[in-house]
Amino acid sequence: MSSEAHLLDTTLFRGAILVPVLIGILLMVIAGLSSRTQLSPCFNAECFSTFFSLFKFQFAIMGLAIPLGALVASHHRSMQSAAQIKTQLNQNIFSNYIDHRKLFEQFFKDNNPLELRDPSSRQVWAIYDRVFPSAAYGDLSPNPTLKTFVKDIADHFHEISDLVKKELNPTSLNLKNSRIAFCWASSNFLVSDFLGISRPVVPIVIERDPIDQLRQYAQITLAIAKGLQDCANFHKFYENYSVIPEIERYYSEMKKVLEELQSINDARTKILNALENATDDHGNLNAKDDYASKSLSNRLKEFTHEPNVREYIDPEDVKTVLEHYIPSSHKQVFLDHMPVSWQLALQQSTNTSSVDQ
Repeated sequence: MSSEAHLLDTTLFRGAILVPVLIGILLMVIAGLSSRTQLSPCFNAECFSTFFSLFKFQFAIMGLAIPLGALVASHHRSMQSAAQIKTQLNQNIFSNYIDHRKLFEQFFKDNNPLELRDPSSRQVWAIYDRVFPSAAYGDLSPNPTLKTFVKDIADHFHEISDLVKKELNPTSLNLKNSRIAFCWASSNFLVSDFLGISRPVVPIVIERDPIDQLRQYAQITLAIAKGLQDCANFHKFYENYSVIPEIERYYSEMKKVLEELQSINDARTKILNALENATDDHGNLNAKDDYASKSLSNRLKEFTHEPNVREYIDPEDVKTVLEHYIPSSHKQVFLDHMPVSWQLALQQSTNTSSVDQ
């Protein structure tokens, strides 16, 4: 029996009414045919009394149609009520889901907890589906796997932090032979896959400026860990992730190391960029005239002006770059165009080292 059908159209209700009536009539016919007394039509009061007296059992059977019909009607009303409640509940669940999703989107746009660059609505929805995977079914509790995910982020971050402390130093800023780049890419893939957000890793960029890239990685990782906790708790507090203080500690340790290496990294990046712009792969100046030569000399001089803090390079850092980072094919060009102040500082440093020895 369907709750949508009219009561009179249901098979069960018709059966509850007709079956007892038909059975009663059938029993009347059987009783009348098998009676020894010949029955004849009679319509006076005494005959009616005798008729009801003879067939009271059959009438009792036929009378069952009323309570059976009432039971079927009651059951039909119950089914309709249950269907209405279910429909209303589904509507409430869907309405709550839409409202919750809109509130999350507004929260994300107002706070940008994951520090994404210009997050689109599609990205926000993808993150919402990850954080609240059962919201469409009425369950607004956050994804229980978020804890595991943040723990995996912390493990990657810990490994990279240890590698940074062990492998990076003023004379070793090249990541080609380091596991840092691999672990970095693995961590990036983990985040991208879980959140459904493309976060490409460009090896050339990492190798060119590892300090700045590692700083960004550390900031983004900490932001994602905290941001996911904020997303999970945006409308109702659930709990704090115990692993976040560990990530903050790794972040502080890595930040300290990177700050110590910042000046030599800046010197390395600026000098190599200047040489790359002025020379070819073999260390020869690009232009046949003296324009490239003057351009390189002027660019290197800009790094000697102490008042210009953003461009200034300490001579000691120049010495480290010359000894460890400038390719042998480009060293002569660099020495030929090196500012006088650097030459004097390097000579003085060399003489001092000789005297100490």
